[in-house]
Amino acid sequence: MAVFFYGGTWENGRRQDYGWVGRALAAEGFLTLSPDYRLYPEVTYPTFLEDGAAAIAWAVENAAQHGGDPSRSC
Repeated sequence: MAVFFYGGTWENGRRQDYGWVGRALAAEGFLTLSPDYRLYPEVTYPTFLEDGAAAIAWAVENAAQHGGDPSRSC
């Protein structure tokens, strides 16, 4: 399983622009999640990190339901 966070300095960026990353990782056999997270000015630090931690927790808890193995993370 791989969780990919797109860049954008916490002010911009869209996960939709990085579909190629998910496809490339999936082609290598990874179940891939590219979560959205809230951006500035809607939220400030450390909320970005809390959103990321919640996404990783969700991925680990739900990987098996989507054909993944959470013990094989990278």
